[in-house]
Amino acid sequence: MNLNNQTELETYFADNFDTILFPVLADMYLQNRDLDRARKVCDIGLGYHPDHIDGMFMLAMIELESGNERDAEKLLKKVVYSGTDHLQATFQLAIVQQSLGRAESTLQKSWNKVIDLNPENKEAKSALKELLKEYK
Repeated sequence: MNLNNQTELETYFADNFDTILFPVLADMYLQNRDLDRARKVCDIGLGYHPDHIDGMFMLAMIELESGNERDAEKLLKKVVYSGTDHLQATFQLAIVQQSLGRAESTLQKSWNKVIDLNPENKEAKSALKELLKEYK
């Protein structure tokens, strides 16, 4: 199966709702701004695989696109604290928490976790520098 072919993935998913490939199809829908279908695919996939890290991350991205930052934050926290190193989720969590105006200690913790996973991340370094300026 060609994972870059949306039609093939749709057909496969329709015949195999329990597939672990659901985040790939959801991402295609998200890229096409078809948020309803993306959410439906994630809801079905997560129904079969409730701890699927990439599925939770994809649903968080759908929530962000839908303007639901608090729901996205909850999902991103699940991914980040699941015991896996998921750089994208860690980075997005820090951005969402900053947008939501979370406490400085929370923001420092989140940005430091990004740096732990990617020591060269310029956005994280910049955000931490700004936090230090605000603290002083």
